[in-house]
Amino acid sequence: MLPPSLPASRSTSQSDIQVRVLATRIRRGTGLSRRQLARIEALRLPRLSTTLSEAVAYGEMGFLPTLPPTGHASAEIAALLTELVTLEWLPVLA
Repeated sequence: MLPPSLPASRSTSQSDIQVRVLATRIRRGTGLSRRQLARIEALRLPRLSTTLSEAVAYGEMGFLPTLPPTGHASAEIAALLTELVTLEWLPVLA
């Protein structure tokens, strides 16, 4: 079992580095995704609440340097950013 944080190297930082699993390529309502999430839980890995589905919009981001403006992928990205700000892993943008 991994701890919820990893001890930082003395040469890089004096604080622990927080870690969380981000479940990706989740297909809602499928047995595969349920087993994937159950396995993460069984391993007692700390996990972000947000999950990212297997959306075409994510592949398109490799060609277009913008985030999806609408749709399910847009909502997932907004939820991920909100969660990262709440954890204080990203700064609050004005």
